[in-house]
Amino acid sequence: MNTSRRSSFTTACEMEAIGLAIDGKIPNNSFTASSYFNDAYYKPSFGRLKGSKRGWAPKVRSKDGDYLQIDLLYEYVICAVATQGANGINEWTKSFKIQLSLDGTTFDIYQEDNNDMDPRQDSNLIQDPSYDPVPIQDPLGSYMILQDPTGSWTGFSPGSSLGH
Repeated sequence: MNTSRRSSFTTACEMEAIGLAIDGKIPNNSFTASSYFNDAYYKPSFGRLKGSKRGWAPKVRSKDGDYLQIDLLYEYVICAVATQGANGINEWTKSFKIQLSLDGTTFDIYQEDNNDMDPRQDSNLIQDPSYDPVPIQDPLGSYMILQDPTGSWTGFSPGSSLGH
């Protein structure tokens, strides 16, 4: 293992969030999705933490292959993921996979101990502003993040917000 690279990731992980919350520096047009339910409450740019809208939700509730994709504009070290359910109503994704990419074309599913990581852990089912990030065991560099709901949600649709 390259310890110098690992130590630079550790240093990067002690820095601030990359800007995916509602007041963050990543612009709305960096948020795209396979589909979305409607412009009023569920479009991709509503997939941020701390937003006043409900979050992102796909157009069809049970379709495999739906995703929320975020172009980070630069390479970042991803150290943790924080999520929240839809604002003001009981809708949230219970499980999803995180996929990371350095080129926007090839995505790798993040794994820990050879298992797909599901960072949800039901700790983010509450609708409060704590948004405790779930740490990632092996921080990785990425230009793009893809959230892939795995078919487990509560409420109308897998409404979700992603960030840290």
